[in-house]
Amino acid sequence: SVISGNSEPAELTTDRYRQFPTRGLRFTLARWIASPENPLTARVMVNRLWQHHFGRGIVETASNFGENGSGATHPELLDWLATQFVDEGWSVKQMHRLMLLSSTYRQSSENPAHGNPDQDPDNRLLWKFERRRIEAEVIRDGILYLSGGLQPAMGGPSVFPPLPADLADFARYGRTGGLMWEPNEKPEDSRRRSIYIFQRRSLALPMMAAFDANAFSESCERRNSTTTPLQALSMLNGYLVHDESERLAKSIEADVGEDTKRQVELAFETILGRAPDDEERGRFSQFEGSLQALCRILFNSNEFLYVE
Repeated sequence: SVISGNSEPAELTTDRYRQFPTRGLRFTLARWIASPENPLTARVMVNRLWQHHFGRGIVETASNFGENGSGATHPELLDWLATQFVDEGWSVKQMHRLMLLSSTYRQSSENPAHGNPDQDPDNRLLWKFERRRIEAEVIRDGILYLSGGLQPAMGGPSVFPPLPADLADFARYGRTGGLMWEPNEKPEDSRRRSIYIFQRRSLALPMMAAFDANAFSESCERRNSTTTPLQALSMLNGYLVHDESERLAKSIEADVGEDTKRQVELAFETILGRAPDDEERGRFSQFEGSLQALCRILFNSNEFLYVE
């Protein structure tokens, strides 16, 4: 009643057989949380989805909508999105589609039509698209998917990607007698989606940590997005990019043979989703390195790592 402003107690749905007298309390709370009459849940959810696509929520403090929060930059938009979310049956997929097809999302990160960007240098009013780097999990899964090495199996136990040589000590037996980092029975299991990676608070995969994957010892309402030398070193020297670049290079060679120009074109189309322009085609056609090195270069490009 404090939240809803209604002094009437909520109507409890009790257990019909009266065997579990407290079961109705949880069910009543769940119904209230997901009720169309309760706008709070929908507002928080659509704000989180907006933050996922734009890097910053309409309410920047995603976990605090109260007096100490930042307030909404576009309150009417937030209300409308929440209403649409409920009207569409709480469909997350429909909300993703609505945001991604909006003219706001489809803006360029460079907007020459805006006359005076100094009026809103932080882009809080969304006069352009905010360039942002993709998340650590998306980088890893994207590399595996494009190389053809991603294992799409769903469910099952956690997976243990290979550790760098300098972290090999963590694979030794712990005090409980079990391995601290158990190798997978099948090598392909280590190439499953990042959501299945075993998470140990005392050991984060170096590549994931370098790209600001959240620490599991604390809550995180919004990830940091930093730019550090470790990120470039992870992408240039890490085993994942090396192995998957080699896998992709072999696949390209199997498709187009030894034709260098076709190799360059297929590498661009696979990794960046576009054909190379004339300058890129000429430069990389004369590239003295291997096709594997070319794939590694494209995986390291800002065009692959950033959403613009």
